[in-house]
Amino acid sequence: MAQKLQFPDRFLEAAQPNKKIDWYMKLIKQLLVAMLITLSLSAQADIDTALQNFRSENYLQAFQEYKQLANRGNIQAQYSLGGYYQYAWGNVVSPNLKEAIKWYRLASSQWLDGGHWSACAMQELSQMYQNGEGGLPKSYVVFYAIKTVISVATDSDVLHDRIVSKKELSYIEQKMSQSQIEEGKLLSNRLMKRGNFLATLDAYSNNI
Repeated sequence: MAQKLQFPDRFLEAAQPNKKIDWYMKLIKQLLVAMLITLSLSAQADIDTALQNFRSENYLQAFQEYKQLANRGNIQAQYSLGGYYQYAWGNVVSPNLKEAIKWYRLASSQWLDGGHWSACAMQELSQMYQNGEGGLPKSYVVFYAIKTVISVATDSDVLHDRIVSKKELSYIEQKMSQSQIEEGKLLSNRLMKRGNFLATLDAYSNNI
């Protein structure tokens, strides 16, 4: 008959999970989740306030709020700042296409997470490439590539953006050669890789 193994009590205690540590870890996780939720709600409240000020034509106050949020990475605010610098809303700032492009680029680069607002930024950025505005090279290929990225976005809130982009793709294809279309598709595939948007766009643009 096999002899039952005996372990010292201290060995058995060490082998058991430390319940006090587990409890503290769970508490820390709950606190972190609560903090993230609070920060998210606070950011949403801030962006809602900025939007309300904009709709009330309090353009200066909205601009200041958007700028703070944009510098903290808020995509809607980054797109909105691009609009201020492109269209001089409320004459708060003078038109500055290079500054508009800067903010559109930042919002566009987060397209995997930015939903509608990233799509809006990409719409503006692609048009600037189509027309060669703000110091950007005129390029149907880049326009085509960015529109393709929008057209395949899966977020439910970009449905309208997808429809518009697909129509624009059909239109612009009539002005492009087959080789340009293929080049645009290849470029769009590279743009779609997470973290590659701006680096890929710059590398291509610098060689136009």
